[in-house]
Amino acid sequence: MRNTTFETADFVLSDGLYVSPAIQMIQANALVEIIVDGITTVTVFRGTSPERMYPVADEEVIIDTADAFNITEGTPGQYISIASIVAPTKCFILS
Repeated sequence: MRNTTFETADFVLSDGLYVSPAIQMIQANALVEIIVDGITTVTVFRGTSPERMYPVADEEVIIDTADAFNITEGTPGQYISIASIVAPTKCFILS
């Protein structure tokens, strides 16, 4: 397992969303913990490369200040990225 931590400065504002750098999954599941100031919608993006990422409709979560959720049925080697309407303070991904 690998633990990746992102802070506010790591997120890039793109089309109204704060998007994390893409990380490569090393197993089929991952745990995401995200901390924000306020309420926000978090969307998971998946793709075969960091340049080709697509939002996953059924992996959208509404959180209030801090929450954790699982990403399931991934493919080892696949890339994931986390996007939020509000800039996250911290984001931990255990993959």
